[in-house]
Amino acid sequence: MNRYQRNIDLLNSIRNYLPLKKDKSTRLFLSENDLDGYDDAELFRLFFVFCQDNLDKNGKKFGMPNALFCFERNNGLNAWACRHKDMYIISMYDMYFQTLKRRIIDENRLVETLDFEKKYGRLLSVITVRIEDLIFHSSTLFTYYHELAHLIQYKSKESEMKFESDDDSSFSLLNHIYEFDADLNGSQFVCFHLLDYIINSNIVDDKLVEQLLSIGLASILITRLILEDYKDDSKVEPIYFREKSHPHTVVRAVYILNHMVYTAKNNLQYSHLNDKNILQDCFSIVSDFFNDSKLKEFLEEFYYNPKPVEDYVNFLNSESENHQELVRFQHHLFDID
Repeated sequence: MNRYQRNIDLLNSIRNYLPLKKDKSTRLFLSENDLDGYDDAELFRLFFVFCQDNLDKNGKKFGMPNALFCFERNNGLNAWACRHKDMYIISMYDMYFQTLKRRIIDENRLVETLDFEKKYGRLLSVITVRIEDLIFHSSTLFTYYHELAHLIQYKSKESEMKFESDDDSSFSLLNHIYEFDADLNGSQFVCFHLLDYIINSNIVDDKLVEQLLSIGLASILITRLILEDYKDDSKVEPIYFREKSHPHTVVRAVYILNHMVYTAKNNLQYSHLNDKNILQDCFSIVSDFFNDSKLKEFLEEFYYNPKPVEDYVNFLNSESENHQELVRFQHHLFDID
């Protein structure tokens, strides 16, 4: 029996003990045969192998020996993590994975944008990877490492984890802190992925490094907006702070940027990376991806008035110091392991 089907059989054996979905229905985990029915079956399998191999490694490192990854059938745009006794589980909805692939790879407008090719053509020729593949890989890596962080946060608890709140308007400072920590973990490993391109391609030009980081940051922001089911004609939600179950997407973009730049500087010894250039290029890429001038205006409004957001980021960072269960206190951040 292959590893994937073994995971599914184990999960089906404890199905009744796992948290219900938002609509209170039973979870439907995709079997090996189910995967065969997807056009992107090979992509599903490759992602499973990466995630399960990584869980095997990190499970031993963080005291989670029985850690499993799987896909489940669900029309939502989400992934989740939980613990049941000595089993640690990360699951991704099939619709989420397919939507990321469709919108980032199949429908990617960036490849048709002449301005994008003109600005980033030299970078892409150096790292020899398609922009849509780079964004998709960064997106899925961020999602996986974000959920891994939640497993680590809860490893000492018998907890039915709170994924997406049924009432997204309910504020929880602890939840904001946990999301802050999980986002830092996800963004750090996306940054390591980008650093591999920089090191392997022998890139020493600060501008190219800034461009690559801006694409990585844009990948995460695009992922967040897709997760929120953002459409071209959507109204961007006004920036909020002590509200809802998760921090606002722009708040998350700011602390993710700070962490990615710090990680890059620590590992590459670059001292001249310009945070504002990276953020501005990121916002431009995201606006071009969704082809939405309203989104660009909204992001630029923040760009020229960042202090309220930065103050809340500093607040979350300070408050997180009181929670030793966070990932940031359980493994060494910033350096390639």
